[in-house]
Amino acid sequence: MPLGTRQVGAAGAGADPGAGPGGADGVALEWDLDTGRVDDVDAMTRIHVRQTAAALRSNRDLPPLVDKGDLTVVSAYYSLDTGRVEVLTGAPPA
Repeated sequence: MPLGTRQVGAAGAGADPGAGPGGADGVALEWDLDTGRVDDVDAMTRIHVRQTAAALRSNRDLPPLVDKGDLTVVSAYYSLDTGRVEVLTGAPPA
């Protein structure tokens, strides 16, 4: 489960191009293209988590496990302020 939250250093580095080592510029640019701005840390985090879950789903080794029902790939957003987790994609049927 890729899980994102806005209250971590990586999210802030993505909002400030050049602020972090190892390619924060590329991350900020990617998110900027998706959100239209780089100052929306919540939106950037949600986009990143969805993209990570999509990458896991497209991994060649995981679909057989998903098809058998042995694995579910879920993306979620965690709020440190409220303690709640919001499932973004892949929630199993209730």
